[in-house]
Amino acid sequence: MTPGVSAEFKDHHVVVDARAIAATHFISPDGIGRLRIREHPLYSTALDLDRLADELAKLLAVAS
Repeated sequence: MTPGVSAEFKDHHVVVDARAIAATHFISPDGIGRLRIREHPLYSTALDLDRLADELAKLLAVAS
């Protein structure tokens, strides 16, 4: 996504909602999303949940 597209949609309600969901459930180390991923039968420790959180934060421009 180019910075122009990013800036264009940063306040769109869908992006704002996605940002809040990601921050609460996946970026937060104790988020319920991370817990559910770890509980899934196909979960492997090879999945780096911290990296997932970092990439989500970058993609959605979640403030740290």
